[in-house]
This record gives sequence, C-alpha cells and structure tokens, in this order.
Amino acid sequence: MPSVAALAMSLAGTGLPVLLPDTCALLDIVRGPSNTTVVAIPDALATWSSITASSPRCALVIASLISKEIADNSAGAQTQLRNLIEDTQRRCNALLELAGLLGHGTTDSLTLSTTLPGELAGRLDALLGMAASIDSEDRFNTLGLRRAVALRRPARHGKVKDAVIVEEYLELSRVLASRGHRQPRVFLTSNTDDFCERGVLHPDLDADFAAAGLMFATKWNQARHLLGL
Repeated sequence: MPSVAALAMSLAGTGLPVLLPDTCALLDIVRGPSNTTVVAIPDALATWSSITASSPRCALVIASLISKEIADNSAGAQTQLRNLIEDTQRRCNALLELAGLLGHGTTDSLTLSTTLPGELAGRLDALLGMAASIDSEDRFNTLGLRRAVALRRPARHGKVKDAVIVEEYLELSRVLASRGHRQPRVFLTSNTDDFCERGVLHPDLDADFAAAGLMFATKWNQARHLLGL
C-alpha cells in the first residue's frame, strides 16, 4: 500500500476527481434498503461503473483500516439484507393470499431473489479491488487518538477508527492540493450521527475539511454530483 505522499503524487497527474468513502458508505452497497433508501444502491453501482471503466472518470481511495472493517462486517450486512428480503417475501405472500380471498387481483406468487446480498457483496469486493489503499502510518493513529481523547467528531464516544480514517483523508487532500490537484475530492459517509449536526458537517470537522479542500457528502447521489459524474 502506498504512503499518502506516494499516493498523492500518483493521483495528482490523473486529472480525476477522488472519492474517499468510509466503511459505512461502502457497506451501504450491500445492506442497501435495509439500512438506508433503495436509491443508494443504483447510485453506488453507477459510481462503481465510473471507477472501473476502461477510461475511469473517478479515482477511489480507501483508508488503511477499511479493508479489514469491510471483511469484519460484510457477512453481517448480507444477513441484514437477507432478513429484509425474507420478511418482505412473507408480507407479500400474505397480501397476495388476502387479495385472492377477497376476489381482488391474482394469487400468483412473487419471488424475491435471495442471492442479492451475495451479488452485492461481490460488487463491493470488486470495487475495493480497484481502490488505492492508504498505507498505515503511526502519525495518523496518533492524530486519531488525540481526536478521540478530546471527544472531537467523529470520535465523540472515544472511538478511534473513524478518527484515523478522517486524519488520513484530510492529509491526502491537503497534499493533493499542494500538488496542484484541482478536481473535486469528496469524503462520503452515511454515519450522520457522528459526522453531522443538524444535517450538515459538524463544526469539529468543518474547518479541517475546508482547509484541506475536502468536500463532504452523506449520500451516494450527492457524492456523484459533487464529483461531476
């Protein structure tokens, strides 16, 4: 995995906008409507196409902790969506049966795909395979720990991982800016509880993001718009 400095040197010459997602945003590709609006999946897959195309329109960078966090949580996200599918199937069957008993419509069965969670997890794995992963550095762990000790967002409960991710992305954005990168750099998270206040980026983070030239999005369609996709 490249260091922030090496990664910035590589990205600066591509002329591409850069997407910097956290773990929550990436897991939304799998858990989809069980956790957020169904719109998240089509927009995420459209972004996937922009990144994996033969002529990419966007670069994807992931923080050093994200691959392990995805590996640790992917099965749970698949179960979450699978449970939703099974529950929806039961409800649909009950409604179709009732409609038939009352003489309305048809009692033909509706079958929902139970393979969807695995297919979406495969798409996420493919997306991560196209990403540039930042190398872990002690300095970012230290900065993240300081943020957590101070209970500054996103580490308001003393959680260090999100803080480390943010510190890595902020530094990458700062270094890219210093190398003349003028395309959008967008941080994406659906974790509004820890990153937002009244629906916008929390003041603990706002000045840091502005100084680094890092844009903020909480939805895949919003990130796509900011990236110009």
